Amino acid sequence: MASRQPNPELPPTPIVSVAVTTFNSEKWLPRALDGVLEQQTSFPIEVIIADDCSQDETVCIARSYQEKHPGLITVVARPVNIGIQRNYFDTFERCRGKYIAWLDADDCWTDPRKLAIQLNAFESDPSINVCCHYVRWVTKDGQVNRNRAPSLPPGRYGLDEILRQNFISTPTAMFRAGIHRSLPDWYFDLA
Repeated sequence: MASRQPNPELPPTPIVSVAVTTFNSEKWLPRALDGVLEQQTSFPIEVIIADDCSQDETVCIARSYQEKHPGLITVVARPVNIGIQRNYFDTFERCRGKYIAWLDADDCWTDPRKLAIQLNAFESDPSINVCCHYVRWVTKDGQVNRNRAPSLPPGRYGLDEILRQNFISTPTAMFRAGIHRSLPDWYFDLA
């Protein structure tokens, strides 16, 4: 019996999936994707770009990145708008990684070790379900609006604190795949 060799044309199973959600994001998407592509990782990643029926050039930009990085980037171009919550959920469902890093197209990562640092936190402590970090808020013209958010000290926080203060910014969030499936039904009705 011949041994089965892995198919070199298939991308490796990712450890981290980067979920990039878009809607009319042509101005910001290149910077967001460049920040993802600059990540220094020793583990396989994938990038899922899910567009919610943009009316601008967002999908064209996403597809140009997919053409330059086949096997790494997948584009989901929705023919109808399904809404922000459903777009998030469906994007997370398409992720194959053990962990999902969340990035809206109008945000960007500036630390090339972001994914590696967060993966290390998860791998060193199996009790962690969500990991986040500080963020700097910058206006479109480069003015720093807030140099460091949230104002909480580094540490471990539970669901009570998260619900009370809502301190996890989406571009900082990485979570274990599958926890999004425990979202309550009312989540999909949020506007």
